[in-house]
Amino acid sequence: MIYLRSRHGWSIHKLLAPSAVLLILLWVFVGDPAAAAEPQWQSVPMVREAAVSHAQQASPAGAQLQAGRLDERLRLAACPAALMTRTASETPTAMSVEVRCESASTAWKLFVPVSVRVQVPVLVASRGLARGQSVGAGDVDVQMRDRANLGPAWLSSPDDLRSETDGTARVLSRAVAAGSVLSPSQFANARVVRRGQSVTLVSRSGGFEVRAQGKALSDAGTGERVRVENLSSRRVVEGEVRADGSVSVAVL
Repeated sequence: MIYLRSRHGWSIHKLLAPSAVLLILLWVFVGDPAAAAEPQWQSVPMVREAAVSHAQQASPAGAQLQAGRLDERLRLAACPAALMTRTASETPTAMSVEVRCESASTAWKLFVPVSVRVQVPVLVASRGLARGQSVGAGDVDVQMRDRANLGPAWLSSPDDLRSETDGTARVLSRAVAAGSVLSPSQFANARVVRRGQSVTLVSRSGGFEVRAQGKALSDAGTGERVRVENLSSRRVVEGEVRADGSVSVAVL
């Protein structure tokens, strides 16, 4: 019972039981015991933010990044130290970021997928282009496209329309429709050997090298096969064109 003194003397009021008063005092001065005992969990949004921040530093400027969904019910012990990150794997359109906690009391790691969208400059045919046509700056437009929708390779500058070997205009190996993105695979290799041109035939065997003079019977670029007439034996052989213009053959 609790005794209270009023103006008219002492009176007895059954306000609260002593046990209830004790619980109130504990809650005021100590805090909620249940809350104090509850474990502290790592913020899931903070894990996603760490993954995106890492991906941003590893991606081209202007890239649009978005972390994949994580289960909000995920329970990871709160990390007392700064979260660590590293790139676990990467493709042109996505990245897997390892987010981990490294401390004496807590250690865990989580892999967060992050989508990466990047706009890159590409050359687009401004009109239909025919097979065998030399392509110049007037035949193309430069446009920005999402890298995720492109193939493994593309041309990004009018400078790419010229051969790295001799600076001549590159020639299409097949027709290209208007609006198509130009890629290296659509062009024939630079012509290193021309039909009727004198070439050196080279044959290697057992550490020995034999050379002979020949005449190319068709045009060909580096790495391509070409038929050549051996001027000494008058035999026609086939070989592979090398960057220096010679032709490697099995036998002369």
